[in-house]
Amino acid sequence: MQFIVDEYRNILAIIAIELVLALPCMEKRQGFWLRFACGLVVALAFDLLYVLVYAAISVDTGNLLSVALSIVWYAAVLAVTGALMAFCFKMNKTELVWVLITGYAVQHFVYVVVVELIFFGLIGSAGNIWAQLAAYVVGAAVAYSVVYFLFTPNLKKRRHLYVQDSWRNFAVLSAFLIIFLASTFINQANARQDYVGVNYLSIFSDCVNCVLVVAVQYVSLRSARMRSEKELAVAMFDGERKQYEAFKNAVDYINVKVHDLKHAITAMQHEGGISPRRIEEAAENIAVYQSFVKTGNETLDFLLTDKNLACIKYGITLSCIADASALAGMEEEDIYVLFGNMLDNAVEYLKTVEDAEKRSVRLYIKVSGNLAIIHQENYFDGEIAFADGLPRSVKGDDVNHGFGMKSMRAIAHKYGGEMRVSAADGLFKLDIVMTK
Repeated sequence: MQFIVDEYRNILAIIAIELVLALPCMEKRQGFWLRFACGLVVALAFDLLYVLVYAAISVDTGNLLSVALSIVWYAAVLAVTGALMAFCFKMNKTELVWVLITGYAVQHFVYVVVVELIFFGLIGSAGNIWAQLAAYVVGAAVAYSVVYFLFTPNLKKRRHLYVQDSWRNFAVLSAFLIIFLASTFINQANARQDYVGVNYLSIFSDCVNCVLVVAVQYVSLRSARMRSEKELAVAMFDGERKQYEAFKNAVDYINVKVHDLKHAITAMQHEGGISPRRIEEAAENIAVYQSFVKTGNETLDFLLTDKNLACIKYGITLSCIADASALAGMEEEDIYVLFGNMLDNAVEYLKTVEDAEKRSVRLYIKVSGNLAIIHQENYFDGEIAFADGLPRSVKGDDVNHGFGMKSMRAIAHKYGGEMRVSAADGLFKLDIVMTK
């Protein structure tokens, strides 16, 4: 009975701390609670299978194989609980390993303190299994609460952790997890033998290792958050400065056009009629007022207004049909980067086109189910060389240029989507599909 309680307590404690770390920041998959319930049943059934196999091996083949099975099992527990988290949350591979490391370190610390130190060390025995379980639950509640309040400022109100996803980071964190697991196995082997006597040095080493791992995870996450906030602050400051300059220029431009319109009206009054040329001039002046775009998303509004003024300067028509709710889950800096690069590329090319009728950009943003669909197209004459699915830089330097397209694709991937680019029949088309 003691063994069964221990194993179920272990796996449930790891799942609990992983939820503490994932819930504040990770986006839940559709049908989260149903997914979690089904995954939990599978995990508990897997745990029961281990209990039955371990009992059989302990009786038939002796202790050595049991120890080997225990090592494999505790590694498997992390794999099973990690699969459960990936099944329930939208997280990348690097974030998943980060959660596994932090979660295991916290859970193992509670286990060592309550079971190894208090019960087998200070009390001298396992005691009543239910008393031990109650003490464990209290210890876990305290430790998990500390971790929650310690880590939450670095986690909440985000779709992702402040952990850059890359194969390099994934490999480093995976190696870190393996080394940490190995150290806990060694300490566990030395901490107590057959539940008789304890090795306080091993217990102390185990606790220090767990605390250091959590501290490293906390410092690295906090540093990444501060770096991200600094970059965002710089970007927002630059955005606010550009917004001020854009609207200042727009106001100055409008004042000039209003002045011209006033004189045009006066001229029409003196002429006693309205000439076609005057009507055309008045229409051009009034068109300036239409440059102020309102989609319902403040960040997108500013960006489109800014780009529309640039389009007017070069005689380019920018048309936009946008359902701003499609971008509700996107972070502001991602909207800046995505649509800024998208429209800058179009304007950069179209301002060189001589035919005024071909200088136009069309942008569509809509929602379809749980998908955000973005389509942009503009006139294009010529051929585009592609590399890795993206247009090669027209500046002839793929190393130092072409980052705009790469950053746009990275943002699409960040929100669980894809980006496709094509150029045919005189049209350049860019399509992005992302999850909301």
